[in-house]
Amino acid sequence: MTPAPNPEIKLALVVHPDLSVLSKFQETFKQAGMTTLLARDLPTALVALSQNNFAVAVISWRVSESGDGWALGATLRRIFPSAFVVVLANETSVPTLKEAINQGFDRLYDESHRPEDVAARIIVDYSQRRPDTAGVH
Repeated sequence: MTPAPNPEIKLALVVHPDLSVLSKFQETFKQAGMTTLLARDLPTALVALSQNNFAVAVISWRVSESGDGWALGATLRRIFPSAFVVVLANETSVPTLKEAINQGFDRLYDESHRPEDVAARIIVDYSQRRPDTAGVH
């Protein structure tokens, strides 16, 4: 599924340790007209945060080690309060959703799905988002 271009999305950040996942996100976001910066680790993500203004940020729950994506997402939320900040997690249970909400994420996505499908869903959700609704996909 190729999403329609969304001219409102200017710049996206995708942080994930797996290069193939990053590549699929970049390809799908590019088809939607988005410029995407990729980071495989926390230092690279932090440099990107200090030099750019992101409309969308996709963060793996595990960047360098298990669970560190949560803190990165919370930092992103504070720096870019109007950004669409989402987390890719290995489970979508109620406790995980609560953690996502507590950390300020807009959405929680199951990373077991194909990355290009998740990326397409993120684009749709961003274009239809209402700031007061968190959710799981």
